[in-house]
Amino acid sequence: MSERIDGAPSWLYDEFQHAGVDYANLEVARKYESRHLKFRDFDAEFERIRERAALKRSDVVLDLGCGTGAFAIPASRYCAKVYAADVSAPMLGLLRQKIAERKIENIETFAAGFLTFPTFPAPVDAVVSSLALHHLPDFWKVVALKRIADALKPGGVFYLSDVVFHFPVETWREGTQAVLDEMERSAGGEANAHIAREFSSFDWFLEEAFKRTGFAVEQTIDDAAFIRVYVCRKK
Repeated sequence: MSERIDGAPSWLYDEFQHAGVDYANLEVARKYESRHLKFRDFDAEFERIRERAALKRSDVVLDLGCGTGAFAIPASRYCAKVYAADVSAPMLGLLRQKIAERKIENIETFAAGFLTFPTFPAPVDAVVSSLALHHLPDFWKVVALKRIADALKPGGVFYLSDVVFHFPVETWREGTQAVLDEMERSAGGEANAHIAREFSSFDWFLEEAFKRTGFAVEQTIDDAAFIRVYVCRKK
């Protein structure tokens, strides 16, 4: 069932609905980590993020689309405070279980997404999001980026890792098929659903959106044939 935020306009995009994979399904959420571990090393991933985003031990960080804690858990051992938000109740439940089992005291969780995360007591030092922004259509991605910029301190860092298309528009059929083939080789699962029912963007769209929402792109890194990383700085 979708959750609505009190006071939200009726036309606000419902990011609690699932676009592709149904992460409101408990069994799907439970299988998430085992499936992603086929192509992701969460600890190594955190170290890459820490280095690329130049995270500091004093930093307060917002993790958007936190899932079961792939970033939030290791970040809690390094950063001062982690806000962790996700629209999937089962995923958040699994994260909260880990937090309780490990007696972690510096992670605060929210049932929220890019369009609905709360205003924090003070601007955060960094925002991190991995493999989540593609759940929003392009119009709402721009709104999300503006909200992220507003949540950051001046000079704060936004680290985005996501499925991004960087083939020429003229070769969209061949380019899409190449992405699908690589997804199947790397991660398995139903790669077709990502194209058919989710909202990955072209690189040129995202790069223009960063500019228009107050970010300067400092690094662009291809971590895989279909995953691109942007390290952005709030102007």
